[in-house]
Amino acid sequence: MLELDELLEGFLEKKYDALSEEDKRIFHEILETPDQELYEYFMKHKPPTDGRHHHVIEAIRTTVTV
Repeated sequence: MLELDELLEGFLEKKYDALSEEDKRIFHEILETPDQELYEYFMKHKPPTDGRHHHVIEAIRTTVTV
């Protein structure tokens, strides 16, 4: 999904390096999520199934606008 690619690439460029090592691991876990699920998380249609992912998803949402 192009929108997801743009969102994630923008976050990588702007904020990824500032993440803690744990949050970087969580970010990589999030990347394993199917696109449709990610879209639903980023659009706030449903919360992430893994609660540890919530704060990183919110950081991505608030860092980049597509």
